[in-house]
Amino acid sequence: MTWELSGSWTYRSFENKPEPIYQTPPQQAHLIWLEAALQLRQVPTDATGLEGTIEWSGGGLDLKATVLWVDPHGHTVFDIVGTGRRDTDTADWEYRYHGHQTPRLWLPKPLDVIQINQVPTLRGSVIRVHGEGAPAGYVAPFIAVKR
Repeated sequence: MTWELSGSWTYRSFENKPEPIYQTPPQQAHLIWLEAALQLRQVPTDATGLEGTIEWSGGGLDLKATVLWVDPHGHTVFDIVGTGRRDTDTADWEYRYHGHQTPRLWLPKPLDVIQINQVPTLRGSVIRVHGEGAPAGYVAPFIAVKR
């Protein structure tokens, strides 16, 4: 089932602030901590493994992912370890991602003829394990939408 996670995703993580940011929310709220391009591909020799990258302006991480669980309706749970690249600004960084693919609606027949054009989405939490100039332990929610 790693093929469902394979592909290109638009990744966004958000600042974890409990207080309201706006009295009257504007059209676009500025809570995004990071927006990046996420790429995942199945490891040919590992049925539950994926590898890939997350790239943003000025940086990026190499990713190793493991699918932990999949139910018959396509609900997929995964873990990802992101490590910085040698000789870059992200050298020695480590981030851990835990998430799942947003479940698809399952309808019994004859209702399964309804077409819902829902874009596949991943959601979860990311924790900074180690990063130069930033404290470990920062946790943020993320969403990634398939391109």
